[in-house]
Amino acid sequence: MVASFFVLMGVGQLDKIDHTPENKSEGGQWLTEVGPIILGKASKSLGSISGILCFGVVLLVSVDVLLRSLRVPMSGILEISRLTLGWICFSSLVYTFTRRQHVSVTVFVERMPEKWRTISEILACLLGAVLMFSIFWKSVPFFLQSWAVREVFNVDVPLPYWLAKLTVPVGTFVFGMVYSADLVRAIIRIFRKDGK
Repeated sequence: MVASFFVLMGVGQLDKIDHTPENKSEGGQWLTEVGPIILGKASKSLGSISGILCFGVVLLVSVDVLLRSLRVPMSGILEISRLTLGWICFSSLVYTFTRRQHVSVTVFVERMPEKWRTISEILACLLGAVLMFSIFWKSVPFFLQSWAVREVFNVDVPLPYWLAKLTVPVGTFVFGMVYSADLVRAIIRIFRKDGK
């Protein structure tokens, strides 16, 4: 359902792609033009979710501090913060990575020829995708176990702990997809004659 939502968000952009036979013969147009549109919309949505959750946590903590000063403590604020922390972290990481705004050290890579630079990008994306999908594969049983027993935080208002455990499989899967898309684009780029 979420994937179809992101596909529908990107459909408005699909009419801008040139579908003439000579452009289809270049190969990889779907992956190099449509894929970034869909991943860009998905990462922008995740970035918005991260910002909203972060603002909500700041607001809740501020209200909690105010109410504690009035000697009316609120229960569950710490648990809500824990619940949203994973969503904030993974969604902002994916957003930053897809926008290429993350910190990266490219001292050695910038001095390489274009072909070797692309090969190093392929290796980095391959390692990143393998790592993310491995973490995804290992984290799913923890979420499913928590879901099966309907694990909750022990506070006055029962908050679903499984929702916090869902952040790791969802975040690593989306991150793995971003790495995979970058990997495919780098492989296509290395086999193109113009190298663009």
